[in-house]
Formats: sequence, structure tokens, C-alpha cells
Amino acid sequence: MKWLIAMFAAMWLNSTMAADCDSTLYDVSQAADTAKLYYTQQGVGFIAVADGIGPTRPAFEQITMSKCLVLETPWQMIWVGADSQSCPNQAKLEAKALDYARKFNQKMLKLARSDVNFKCNLVENVNPVDSK
Repeated sequence: MKWLIAMFAAMWLNSTMAADCDSTLYDVSQAADTAKLYYTQQGVGFIAVADGIGPTRPAFEQITMSKCLVLETPWQMIWVGADSQSCPNQAKLEAKALDYARKFNQKMLKLARSDVNFKCNLVENVNPVDSK
């Protein structure tokens, strides 16, 4: 009986870890439209990419990450990091997922800035060298 449970767990883990290996999930040309649809149905939400030890949040490089953004805003995670090293074409898959998340997040940031109900401040980081 234990071997049956172990076998089931192993099969489930493999399918779970490989769940984001399907590169058709990340159609970059549809990312902005998907963001708009998500916003219409559920409000503001962003995508992070688990591509290493911590998640990458594409399109947020120049935005100050606040408690409100990180903890009080919905985030979907694309798992293409260390746990998916067995994915075919892993490097291309990761690049595609990052590009998809960037396009999605850029559109969502535009929508969030115009949403009077969105309670988080989107503060742009200013490089002191650039402001002179």
C-alpha cells in the first residue's frame, strides 16, 4: 500500500513540476489582451516568474515594491525556474515566460494607474544620475 501511495505521489509531483513546461501557455502576442481580460474579470493582478531562488517580477524594475504590491495584490506564478530544469528547451521556455509576464504586467500597470479602486501606490524609482 505504501508503494502505491509513493508511486502516486511521484507521478503527481512530476506532472505538477512539468505543468508550466508547455510553451504554448506563453503566447506573448496575447499577453496584453489576457491582462485586459483578467482586469475586466478580476481586477488588478500581476505575474511573477519563478526562475531562480526568488521570483522575478518583470516590468517592476523601476517601481518601488511595497507591502501593498507584494502582499495585498494578487500575483500568479509561472514556474519555469530550478524546479523545471528537466523541461525541454528550458532556456527558451524561461525567456518566453519572462517576456510574456513583462507584456502582461506592462498592460496591467497601465490599467492599475487609471483604476480609482486600486489602493497601492505605484512609485517609480528615480536614478539620481538621470535626474540631473
